[in-house]
Amino acid sequence: VFNPYKRDLTSSFLQGANLKGAQLQGTDLAEAQLQGTNLLGAQLQGANLWKAQLQGANLLGSQLQGANLKGAQLQGANLKGAQLQGANLWKAQLQGTNLRGSQLQGVSSSGAPIHLTFQEWISKRTEQDNDFTDVIFSGGLSADRVEEIIASMPSGVKKEKFKSRLSRHIDRPASNKLPENSRAITGKYNEEEAQQWIKEYSQAMESVPKQQPDSSINMHVV
Repeated sequence: VFNPYKRDLTSSFLQGANLKGAQLQGTDLAEAQLQGTNLLGAQLQGANLWKAQLQGANLLGSQLQGANLKGAQLQGANLKGAQLQGANLWKAQLQGTNLRGSQLQGVSSSGAPIHLTFQEWISKRTEQDNDFTDVIFSGGLSADRVEEIIASMPSGVKKEKFKSRLSRHIDRPASNKLPENSRAITGKYNEEEAQQWIKEYSQAMESVPKQQPDSSINMHVV
C-alpha cells in the first residue's frame, strides 16, 4: 500500500548534517547514521527511526510524536523539550541523554500493537501511568561500546566531553529507571490533552505535500 507521507532514507549517512527544522514527518530513517546531526526543531512525527544511530544528535524541541524509536541509539543526545508523546521506545538506549522538559506521556516500551494508529494509541493510554520496562536510561555500556560510539561521531563534536558523559555508564547494570534529575514530563494525561496531541499530530501530517509513487524526496529543510 502506498504511503503518501513515506520518504525512504533508510540506512542514510547523515552524520553531522544540519537538518534544523526539517520536515521529516513519516519519513523512513531506519538504521540511518545520524550521529551528531542537528535536528533542532525537526518535524519527525510518525517517522521510522528503528535502530537509528542518534548518538550526540541535537533534537532540542523536536517533534517526535508517534515516532518509532525501537532500538534507537540515543546516547548523549539532546532531547530537551522534545515532544515524544506516543513514541515507541522499545529497547531504545538513552544513556547520558538530556531529557529536561521532554514529554514522554503515552510512550510504548514493550511494543505497541502495530495495527494501532497514533490517535488510537494515545486515546488507549489516557489516564495510565508510563511504562519504561524495556527502555535503557543508564548503565549497560561497555568500554569497547563507548569507544565505538566516539569513533562514529563526526568532526566538530567535542569527543572528550562526550566520552565523559558516557563513561559513567560503563560496566553498570542497565536500568530502566528514569533518572531523578531528568526533569522529563511523564505520568498520566487526560482526554483533553490526548485530543490536543491528536489534533497537532494530524495537522503536522497534513502539512506534508502528498507525493506520487516514485516521486523524488523533498525534505523541506529550513
